[in-house]
Amino acid sequence: KAGLGSTQFLSAVQTELCLPGVKMKGLKGSVKYWDGQFDDARLALALARTAATRGALVVNYCAVTDLLHEQGRIVGLRCQDEEFGTEYTLRAKCVINAAGVWVDEIRQKDGAALHRIVRPMVAPSQGVHLVVDSDFSPGDHAMLVPKTQDGRVLFAVPWLGKLILGTTDTPRHDLAREPDAYAREVDFILGESAKYLKRAPSRADVRSIWVGLRPLVRPPDDEEGDNTKKISREHTVLVSPSGLVTVTGGKWTTYRAMAEDVLRKCIEASLLFDVPPSQTADYKLVGAGDGGVTRVSLTAAPGLDSYGCESDYVQSLEGHDQEITPGLSESMVRFAVRFEYARCVEDVLARRFRLLFLDARLAAQVAPRVAHVALDLTGSLVEGEPVEGPTLVRDLQAPSWTLDRSETRGVHTVARRGLGRTLGQENLGPIDEACRRAGNFRGRQCVDRA
Repeated sequence: KAGLGSTQFLSAVQTELCLPGVKMKGLKGSVKYWDGQFDDARLALALARTAATRGALVVNYCAVTDLLHEQGRIVGLRCQDEEFGTEYTLRAKCVINAAGVWVDEIRQKDGAALHRIVRPMVAPSQGVHLVVDSDFSPGDHAMLVPKTQDGRVLFAVPWLGKLILGTTDTPRHDLAREPDAYAREVDFILGESAKYLKRAPSRADVRSIWVGLRPLVRPPDDEEGDNTKKISREHTVLVSPSGLVTVTGGKWTTYRAMAEDVLRKCIEASLLFDVPPSQTADYKLVGAGDGGVTRVSLTAAPGLDSYGCESDYVQSLEGHDQEITPGLSESMVRFAVRFEYARCVEDVLARRFRLLFLDARLAAQVAPRVAHVALDLTGSLVEGEPVEGPTLVRDLQAPSWTLDRSETRGVHTVARRGLGRTLGQENLGPIDEACRRAGNFRGRQCVDRA
């Protein structure tokens, strides 16, 4: 439980010492304060794997297709394995809808079953981040401009060896699975960055771009949800007349409080009983270990330190001495497929090792080799069949100059031909033995199909 530190007022000279890349013209000073930083995808992964050790059944790429109701109460759902196309019917005493910006889609299914009109509760807001090289603002300090020309916030945050520039707050109603940045959002970030950085980044300097949708809970008097900048970021938990529990809004900072609120609502609605007090405040996640792990700043490029106390096991796997790109070895790909629920190349390069978020072109270059390693692990690559990586990045001069999602899926398909049969009879080793005992959904499925 490390303290963060006290707030300080800095002069212009002191500010430049902390932010060597800041533009000095017109600078009067700054306020230095502290905040937390983390790798969101790897924390989500650690939470899922930890839950699996405690008996949870974790399944990805399995979409809900319908809800089950009996006598006006929800009693389960139907889902479909997106890899095999197999459909399943799951019955449950309690169904929790935590689908982010897509919670209203599930709520509409619930309302239709009861012949009720369901008013949308989410006002999606799009946030865009641009990634450039760290030399635009060297060091491990972040810069925050609390009020830009149009009132939005601008930040430049060092993260995993690069610099993140953001962000925007744009209403988005189409709920695209892979949304693209609007040209005006890119122009805003680059234009505002140029006002505060000595060296202004251009489109040619952008290594990657992220676009995310925030599930903001719209206030009762906001019918359109178009003023997302003023909408609260707090979470909301609702229980429908059928008993469907929905949670949305909120942010990573309060994820444990959100989970506790959900369970409390479930108990109040008599959906769950005999729930013990929460122990998650001090519960160590997979990889935390018992100390002795060297802490590495998140401003440094990713590497073995991302695995915590599991790093030695990753190093024991085949390919630990075969580097695919700086920081990423073949053994990391093998670990991602065997133990981290990776089902496709994008899973590995975007959400296990964050290369797609840091340098999209480099991710495109190494994608074929990642596919080969993954397919070699599953033993299902057709002998002599070439694995080619389609172009994953559009021309930066194009109107929508970001990852071409349709082309990216071509690389996904290459890997998915084999990953559907992974884990079935794998020797898991000591780290996830508890996960194996809890039962791996795909592992059992693959064994049954063998």
